[in-house]
Order: sequence, then structure tokens, then C-alpha cells
Amino acid sequence: MAHIDAEDIEACVRDGRAPRQNGPYAIKIAGPDSDDFERYRVDDPVLVGRQIIAEKGVTPADEHLVFLVLRGGGFEEIQLDEAVDLRTRVVEKFIIFASAESHRLAIEGERYEWGTKLITGLKIAEIGRIDLEAFELWRERRGGEEDDLIEPDTIINLSDPGLERFYKKKRPPKKIIIIVNGRRKSVEPQGLCFEDLIALAFETPPEGEQICFTITYRKGPADMPEGSLIEDQCVSIIAGMVFNVTATDKS
Repeated sequence: MAHIDAEDIEACVRDGRAPRQNGPYAIKIAGPDSDDFERYRVDDPVLVGRQIIAEKGVTPADEHLVFLVLRGGGFEEIQLDEAVDLRTRVVEKFIIFASAESHRLAIEGERYEWGTKLITGLKIAEIGRIDLEAFELWRERRGGEEDDLIEPDTIINLSDPGLERFYKKKRPPKKIIIIVNGRRKSVEPQGLCFEDLIALAFETPPEGEQICFTITYRKGPADMPEGSLIEDQCVSIIAGMVFNVTATDKS
């Protein structure tokens, strides 16, 4: 019989394609003693929780929990006799935990209990009711190290020594593109002033008492779609706004 390569579910996820209908398949399983994901080959496209535990060689099955690691960082528990179809769920990672585990973490100064040693950034945000659209999630580091920015799909090991502490920080404004003297410039969406636009227009602005700058704009906000600026004046900006900055020597 010809050898058949295992269909790599991780590659299917990465390539945005559906797995083939027949096995074998390659999946990844972590836990309960290590948070490293190891590759396993399975023949069936439909697995139940206890099969995943058996693949890892963990016993007894009824003292362990199985979770899917969802794209974006979420966890979904799989019951021992609950079926997961690799072809339709297109999930490649599973984590096994000892069901008696309990770990603590602090979010914005509040302490919480979590039943497994591994947790994702998304789940921390859900527990702490942190809006990830408006805020970033950060982990406090000890010993003078720089704090870590935690992404939704970051996996944290809560079994490390010490209480893991997390906090939120307001997200910086997303930058927008404007056009200054025919060149694209990436700027934060707050208003720009006369001096800011000169700096954007010229790497080294002309200097001298006889130098005069003229700034005009178009494609601006609905209440002021076009106009000009004078020294010390500012203007609200929107994406795609066009500025012309000219320097004239009056001597």
C-alpha cells in the first residue's frame, strides 16, 4: 500500500483551505505537563475528547479536560465523548489540563481563579472585561524587565512562580494617510497645525526672515472641505486629505 502523507491541519488553516475528506491528519496537542505543542498523526477525521487524551498518552481520561485552541485566542472545552470533525471545524491545536488544577492571576488589581495553567490573552480580557478594541493588554514583569504586550492569541503559563499581573492601556490612535506636497504621510488622526505641516513637507525647512510659507488644503472634513492655514492655526484632518505647502523668499 502506498504511503499517504498526513494532511497538516495547521497548513490548511494557514492557507485558508478545507482539509481533505480522508485521513490521515496531523494535529498538535499540548499539556498537561508541557505547554509545547507536539505533532500527532490521527487517521480519523472525527475525534472525541478521550481519543485526543489517549493520543497524548495521559491517564486517567476522566481526570483531565480537553480544549480546542480557537483562531484569535479563544478556548473551547471538548467533553470526553463530544465529537470534533477536523474537516469542518478546521482546528489544529488541542490542550489537555488536569481537571483538579487551579491558578490565580490579577487583572487590573483584581484577583481571579482560573482552572488551568494555560490561558490566552483573549480569555484574560474576557475575564477582566477589557475591551480589546479600545485597550491593549499588558503583563507586568518583575525584576526591572520591560512589560509585555499580550496579543489575543498569546498563551500564558500561569504555573510560573509568582502571581501573574495584567493591566490595560489605552490603545494609541490608529494612523491615517494624508498627502503633503504629493507625498503620502502617515499621521495620527488628531488635528495638525501650521508648523506640523511645514515639518511634514520639508526634511529641512527653509529658514530666514524673508521666508514665507503658504499652506492650502482640500478634501477635508465636511464642515471645512478646503481652505488655507496661517501661522499658529490648526485644522482637523481626515484620511486622504491633501495639503500643499510652499515656501516663498520675499527678498
